[in-house]
Amino acid sequence: ESCSSSSEQVTPRNLSCRSYISAGRSPLNMGNTSWQIVVHYMLPVPLVLVGLVAIPMPKALRKPSLALVDWCLNIKINDVPVVPILLFVSLTMFCGLCVETAKPFNKPDNLSPNQEMALRARKWRSERNFWISFFVLVLWLMLYRIRSIRKYILELEAKVEQLEGDKKVEKTEKKKEEPVKNPGEKKEE
Repeated sequence: ESCSSSSEQVTPRNLSCRSYISAGRSPLNMGNTSWQIVVHYMLPVPLVLVGLVAIPMPKALRKPSLALVDWCLNIKINDVPVVPILLFVSLTMFCGLCVETAKPFNKPDNLSPNQEMALRARKWRSERNFWISFFVLVLWLMLYRIRSIRKYILELEAKVEQLEGDKKVEKTEKKKEEPVKNPGEKKEE
């Protein structure tokens, strides 16, 4: 494909990677906003991890799934834990959007219908972002709580298995200690 000249306007029809770059845009960042980052990265990660921890699984898969979730939650970049930073960012976004959403909707009287719709769209967008940030924050908090509950359940199951194993050992020791009686012997009365 040929690159478009600098005088030609870049439109989706004549858009190639080279023309996009020549227009001053990066092909890797084709309009990413902070909300696209939230929706594409900060939302799916806790959603998948909550699913891994919360979905009932066979006994053989419980520990590996919890280990995978623990590994994901303990990822560090340059000795800085990533998940607490993401949790802080989602909390900050949520608090900021609480303030923005709580603002009253003031509409001047002399607006055209298009201007009024633009104001309403901005308000609706902030409300949508409020609910997205709320959902992300709740997912992170749910993930930590469900993970701690799942760990506790696995510890209790291990204790129960240990106690059942000890009980079986005691039963077999008692059977070994009891004298063997002949079936032909009569009971003494």
